[in-house]
Amino acid sequence: MIVDPELGVRNGPEFVALMTELVRLRRLRGVSQRDVAEKMGVHAATVCRMEQGARLEVRVAQVQAYAQALGLRVAMILTPAD
Repeated sequence: MIVDPELGVRNGPEFVALMTELVRLRRLRGVSQRDVAEKMGVHAATVCRMEQGARLEVRVAQVQAYAQALGLRVAMILTPAD
């Protein structure tokens, strides 16, 4: 669950939507934050901060590692800016 309203300002609404979906899928699969962290090679607190939007900056590689821990991959597309 993303709890920091400034996350959308810092990282964009697309990032918020992506992290929200990753958290939903993690919970649906019954995977704990600790499990994800172990597979990512980070502390569980890091995963918690990513999910809550408490990290000021989240790198693409971190999001990819999170998704990979769930057996997923991140696919990115470029679209024209409005």
